[in-house]
This record gives sequence, C-alpha cells and structure tokens, in this order.
Amino acid sequence: MPEDGFLHETDSPQMPFAFLSHRGRVRQNNEDRLAVRSFITGEQPPRPVLLAVLADGVGGHRAGEVAAQTGVDTVANFFGNLSSLEDPAAGAA
Repeated sequence: MPEDGFLHETDSPQMPFAFLSHRGRVRQNNEDRLAVRSFITGEQPPRPVLLAVLADGVGGHRAGEVAAQTGVDTVANFFGNLSSLEDPAAGAA
C-alpha cells in the first residue's frame, strides 16, 4: 500500500452493492451517470470505504449526459483526495 494519501483506491469493492437507473417515460436514452469507487483507508486498522455517486442527466437539456458525467467524476475525484473522513466538507488535502 502506498505511504502517501489517506484513501487508496482498490480494484474491487470491499462490500457488495447494486444500482438501478431508468431513462424515464419520455426519453429514448438514459442520461443518468453513476460512479462507484472502492477505497481502503491508510489508517490502522484499514477500513473499507465505498463511494457511490448518481447524477440525474436532466433529459431534454443539451449534453445532459456530459454534465452528469462531469458531476460524478468531480465528486469521485474530490473524495479520493481527502485527507480524512471526519469532515469531508473541509476539503481535500
């Protein structure tokens, strides 16, 4: 495990999860986006952390799927750079 950073991303989740999204009754495609990231803390003993972010694609607006993907990527990247889980609102390291 690397020495730097508080959270270390893992290849597979340490806990089971499931998700479901629906395109709705009007749209042809589903613009919702999901990011699921699994981490283990750098503390002793290490703790598993699962992050799931779902963004509504705002169907009917131009590039709703792009906005949704940008949103989930931004949150997931921010979370992966945290220095503590005690106060995520305090920001990244």
